Amino acid sequence: METITRINGAPKMAVPPHSTSEVKLYPPVLIVGRSGTGKSTSIRNLPCDSTIIVNTEKKVLPFKSAKNFKMQVSPKYFAPMGWSPLNPELALDSSSFVYNWFRALQSKADFLVLESWTSTTEMIDDWANKCFSGFDQWKNYNAAIMWLVHSMKQANKQLFVIGIEEWITLDDGTSERHLAVKGKQHRGMIEKEFSIVLWTDVQMHDGKPIFHFRTTTDGERPCKAPHEMFNDILIPNDLLEVNKAIRAYYDE
Repeated sequence: METITRINGAPKMAVPPHSTSEVKLYPPVLIVGRSGTGKSTSIRNLPCDSTIIVNTEKKVLPFKSAKNFKMQVSPKYFAPMGWSPLNPELALDSSSFVYNWFRALQSKADFLVLESWTSTTEMIDDWANKCFSGFDQWKNYNAAIMWLVHSMKQANKQLFVIGIEEWITLDDGTSERHLAVKGKQHRGMIEKEFSIVLWTDVQMHDGKPIFHFRTTTDGERPCKAPHEMFNDILIPNDLLEVNKAIRAYYDE
């Protein structure tokens, strides 16, 4: 039988009450790029025993030490019928994303990776289409997207969110890359909810690809980070090194 839990006393947007004045919060990091540009590989050096990976992609991670990351969960769907960010007081089963996301946020792990934003929002879209009709589909889809973003900001651990990029054509005919998301109102807007947005960058050296993260915009990719957090425009695609830079910056 599936494990059932009920989120009692949940606030309106159902964000777990885990943040306290004693817990130092570090900003969540959004990692964006095309497939095959080193996003998932950047997880490789995080400590296996204190990292939770919510693997909605349900894929084998593409590096040798992947088997050492024991705290991985692969939800089957977003939430049961009847659940909504607007009505969170519903029992949740252990196969749902919402259940596992709550558990991960409330855990004692130091690192949490969402792999990926892209497949999670696809789960949200599928849930909204199956559980609601008409205008309620979009209302609950939009509410769930913002619930997810809001919960990320409250995480009492270092959170990394991985997502695929898409090209967006602007009103003036020019194009920009942004985090892929369904719904015009969200396109180009999710990045604004993060203070650290890193984009993958691949350069060839002696015929071999070298994988980096870009820390500042190049006019097409809206990368950003707090002033002087990173010394270089291109940094290694290593989430542990990113975390070290964040801690050094905020703990000075």
